[in-house]
Amino acid sequence: MNLGLSQKRYQLEIPQLVWEEFFEHFTEDNRGRPITLRIMDQQVGHFDLLRGTPLHSVIYELPDHGNDLVVAVSRELRSREVTFAHTIVYPQSITLITDDDGLVLSCIVTDDDNAQTVI
Repeated sequence: MNLGLSQKRYQLEIPQLVWEEFFEHFTEDNRGRPITLRIMDQQVGHFDLLRGTPLHSVIYELPDHGNDLVVAVSRELRSREVTFAHTIVYPQSITLITDDDGLVLSCIVTDDDNAQTVI
């Protein structure tokens, strides 16, 4: 049965030179959108750190300021208050998964230990 839904997914690697600007736009486009943060790590296992929580911001700190990626969420949809932040230390790659229409389905951040955080 064909429901007319897109079955295609596209993968896009984001170059490190544009991470800071990319995440500024990503935050603007997705602020308040409920997200899940899934950790996938060979040493500690795979688990959801949070689920269905409104995105507040994603900020990349350049190597001379720490080389971290910080994903912050709020308790309520329109809140300006950060209630939880997850830091990814030394991100090595950023991969976007989108549908046919360019809607971001997930953002995969791989750190220097090959652990992945899926937003």
